[in-house]
Amino acid sequence: MQVQAAVSQAVAVIATNYENLSIMSDHGVVPNLARHAPTTDDSLRRCLAAAIAECCKFKNNATEFGRRKAVSPLCSYLTSECPAVHCAAAKALAALSSDPRNCITMHQCGVVPYLINMIGSLDNELQKAAAGVMQNIRKLALQVEKVRLY
Repeated sequence: MQVQAAVSQAVAVIATNYENLSIMSDHGVVPNLARHAPTTDDSLRRCLAAAIAECCKFKNNATEFGRRKAVSPLCSYLTSECPAVHCAAAKALAALSSDPRNCITMHQCGVVPYLINMIGSLDNELQKAAAGVMQNIRKLALQVEKVRLY
């Protein structure tokens, strides 16, 4: 687990450079990270969520994470006892919520009550990430409602 966490953290750092992220994406970083999403180890969860958040910044990686069933396990990270996992997971969910299907998955997983609590956190980064997820879920809901009215 420690090695996987260290590799995930390295991916998160390397992915901050767009060219590096492009190369890693071309070489299958998304399926490799998605495969480890169902972990219960908090140190791996924190590092994995950080890597996923960074990797979502490239093309359709957010959609690909959803297609590879990584969103639902990430939602469960919000139930962790570790505040650092909450922050990393909220950032990953914010990045993933750029894809409407991922927003649907998040809503179905019941993340809204957790996010509402996190918006009230004293951690500014956590507040911002949780609010970002809520904003994208709300935008999708408003679009659906608009379509229903017409």
